[in-house]
Amino acid sequence: MKHFVTRHLYWLFLGTLLVLTLVFACSTLPPAIEAQDFKSVVGKWEGWAVIADGNKIFTKLTVLPDGNWQMILSRSYYNSGSTFYGTAMLSEGKFRFDTTFPGLSGNVTLHFWENTNWIIYFSDDGRFKADLKHVFF
Repeated sequence: MKHFVTRHLYWLFLGTLLVLTLVFACSTLPPAIEAQDFKSVVGKWEGWAVIADGNKIFTKLTVLPDGNWQMILSRSYYNSGSTFYGTAMLSEGKFRFDTTFPGLSGNVTLHFWENTNWIIYFSDDGRFKADLKHVFF
């Protein structure tokens, strides 16, 4: 009887894992939209960032029309405070966000998913990635 229950639990676990894999595989963001103009990233963005140690940080990003940006993290990144500033630019069809703070300069891709704009922020050193949803200006 013990073997019978174990076998059924095994198949139940595998079936659940398969369903979850299919659900999450289908819920990834679509391919990036080519950067046409800088206005497409202007505004307020919120979401979650993941740093190299695996911790998640709630993140707010404001991009101004003049190219300046401000990022506020819910907890400090490298224990150096939680608000960072920089400049954004559009070059060769890609968005580039620069800052003087090490580890936060990087590239941004724009996506449209579920009737909302999203940006994915990748730091140059690969230690910081943020998925941010547009929350308007």
